[in-house]
Amino acid sequence: MAKNFLRNKVSDFIWFKEVECPCGCCKKGNIVYLPDPGVVSLFDRWRMFVGHPLLIISFYRCVDHNMKVGGKVDSLHLSAAAIDFHDPTSEITETYLKHLDKIIGAGGLGLYDKEGHFHIDCGHLRGLTPGRRWSGVLR
Repeated sequence: MAKNFLRNKVSDFIWFKEVECPCGCCKKGNIVYLPDPGVVSLFDRWRMFVGHPLLIISFYRCVDHNMKVGGKVDSLHLSAAAIDFHDPTSEITETYLKHLDKIIGAGGLGLYDKEGHFHIDCGHLRGLTPGRRWSGVLR
């Protein structure tokens, strides 16, 4: 059982297929990436807190796909250190956001109001300002 777990899953709540670039380049076998354990831990802690599945929209991105979606040149998605996700079950209230903010802590947290998506990252472990928060529009 452990062998299958290690082959198919990054953590209790993240499958390797959810980490792959949305463009499909990872399936061609020419892309090697390692999910950042810091952002995996942040996501798993939030998933345990809410108690239901979260939909990962974007984790790792290759350079081409990142450019196509309008990502920053130095995006943490390029090194699998950021996750964009949607919570299809919860109502996004001030209380929800306060809890998420507390769990993410020093990591980066972006809320894309119009789409109802979140971005979390562990950029603070890579020299970015701790506790970065923003609201914006996904492209």
